[in-house]
Parts: sequence; C-alpha cells; structure tokens
Amino acid sequence: MQQEYPRPEILLVKKPIDIFFEMVALLAIFFMWGFCLYHYNSLPQIIPTHYGFNGNADDYGSKKTLFLIPSIVTMIIMGMRWLNRYPNKFNYMTAITAENAEKQYRMATRLIRYLQFIISVLFTYIVVKTVEDAYVKQSKLNIWFVFILEAAIFVPTVYTVYAALKNKNSKVKNQNSSSE
Repeated sequence: MQQEYPRPEILLVKKPIDIFFEMVALLAIFFMWGFCLYHYNSLPQIIPTHYGFNGNADDYGSKKTLFLIPSIVTMIIMGMRWLNRYPNKFNYMTAITAENAEKQYRMATRLIRYLQFIISVLFTYIVVKTVEDAYVKQSKLNIWFVFILEAAIFVPTVYTVYAALKNKNSKVKNQNSSSE
C-alpha cells in the first residue's frame, strides 16, 4: 500500500519500558567494551571467533577479533537509536492516519528498542563466553542459546506484526459495518 506523505509527526513520550530497554542496551555496550579492554592483555593470542549451531567453536583467530563484536553492536544500536527518531518514515502494513499514528509509531519504536535490548544483551553474553572459553581452552556455547536467541528476536517481532495486522483488520471491519 502506497502511503502519501507527509505522515503525522508525533513526539512520543517514552514509557518506563522504553527507557528500560534503551538503558540496558547502552549499559550492555559499555560493559562489553569494558570487559574486552579489561581482559584483552591476559587473553591467549588465539581465541574462539565463531560458534556453530551445535554450540561448539568452529573457528579461531587473533584475540584482536574480540573487538569486532562490540564495534558492530555499537554501530547497530546507534543506528537503531537514530532510526527510531523517525517513526513516520517507517514502512507500515496499514495506512498511517492522525487517529492511528501514535499507536502504530509506539508499536514500531518499542519493537526496535526491544531488539536493541536483545541484541546488546545476547552479544554481551557471547563476548563473556568467548573470553571465558579462551581462558579455559574450552569452546562451547550452551546449545539452548541458539533457540533462546531465535525466540527472543522472532516471537516479539511476529507478535508486533500480528498486533499491527489485527489493528488494520479491526479498522476495516469497523468501516464496513458503519457503511451498512
């Protein structure tokens, strides 16, 4: 569906859950950087750099690669924070009107904040686990980690899409019943 611009520009007041997601994401990034810097000099030269779906390390490399994760996560989170400032530019499955803009914008921005939270916390876990595995010469992530990661990302995303579609379908039903 093609949306005519301009869409309503609304300044959304952050709810406590929005602030929580953003603060935990930022704290996780700071912790990740601090953890890497603190442990860097005492790490062995070769550390696990990739884990397969079975949880075992399947690639090893220089300890310098440890800084790739916090670098990438920092760029992703900062990009998501910047993007979240412009919910009126997002793609939506329903036409955005003055009546539904706040609800649609809030659902979309909350999902992005939640994804920031999950990405930062899960990758912090990977960094901590990588450092731990490098010290003990054991390279294994918990097999449940992959399932938790997938569920933590996809369940809220599917729910948000469902809620947006449900809102769209109820609006269509209301329009049909009022025109009869």
